[in-house]
Amino acid sequence: MTPFNIVVPARYASTRLPAKPLADIAGRSMLQRVWERANMAGAERVLIATDDERIFIHAQAFGADVLMTRADHPSGTDRLHEVATQVGWPDDAIVVNVQGDEPLIPAAVVVQVAEVLALEAVGLVEIGGAGETEELEDVSAGDLHGSRPLKARRGVCGTRRSW
Repeated sequence: MTPFNIVVPARYASTRLPAKPLADIAGRSMLQRVWERANMAGAERVLIATDDERIFIHAQAFGADVLMTRADHPSGTDRLHEVATQVGWPDDAIVVNVQGDEPLIPAAVVVQVAEVLALEAVGLVEIGGAGETEELEDVSAGDLHGSRPLKARRGVCGTRRSW
């Protein structure tokens, strides 16, 4: 398996549903369920990135590796870039952005995205998410199986880092 990392961006101040990451789903928060699913993928490291102390404390309480980020990021992708910089991941590190509101994400889909990132020079691949995307013809996602749509867009730089 290709070595990869996962970052789960989590904001408290959602416009449509404030405190969404902390929403209870059958006794565990949405964020904890996403983190548990992400950990099933076998990544070298799974990090939660947040700009909110409540989410930070909650994530630590269930054992997550969590980093505080700035509050002024326009997107979760920008938050991932800050995390990659804080952690010191090299430019060719593979980082999968698993959205914090995907509590049922199959681990196999995360692994498949990491494999595509290892093969293709793609700026960003998101699983889920509502951000505007630019589809790239050179993304070989044909081998991916799953019900969630994959979106690709050009990243800030031309590396394989998912930001």
